[in-house]
Amino acid sequence: MSMCWFRVFATKGALSVITGELWPHLHEAGDRMTDLVKKRDSYVADQRKKAPARSGDSFDRAVEKTLQTQIAK
Repeated sequence: MSMCWFRVFATKGALSVITGELWPHLHEAGDRMTDLVKKRDSYVADQRKKAPARSGDSFDRAVEKTLQTQIAK
């Protein structure tokens, strides 16, 4: 092993060790996941724009509006 440091974390009670050689791959996976989430969010926003306009007031829409307001803060 070229690197001697490691990171330790607990997973469901079991102890897991990630060596220095594996750590960069986890960063790559995290970056890829970030890109995929951005693509998904963009797709969902486009689909919502294409969907027919909703009519009336429902509890679900009121909750959605409240959550969006809180997230924007």
